[in-house]
Amino acid sequence: FAQPFPNRFWATDITYIPTAKGMVYLCAVLDLCGKMVLAHRIGGDMTASLVTDTVRDACKKEKAADGRILHSDQDFNIQTKHTLT
Repeated sequence: FAQPFPNRFWATDITYIPTAKGMVYLCAVLDLCGKMVLAHRIGGDMTASLVTDTVRDACKKEKAADGRILHSDQDFNIQTKHTLT
């Protein structure tokens, strides 16, 4: 997914992190040009709001680009009808 232009192609994913008190979940949004982390959140549950809140954080931080593409492998078990605006 090498991309020549910044802020056009983003990717998001969730991973779990085992701790002494149980699992926590890390969600991150990356800019595929330069592989920079634009936003991340850690939550106690793997929820749609963890993902949408992280994407919103990235959108607030970065200037909007027309035609931006957000990729997710949808490996996590979250189905949502949230629309990000």
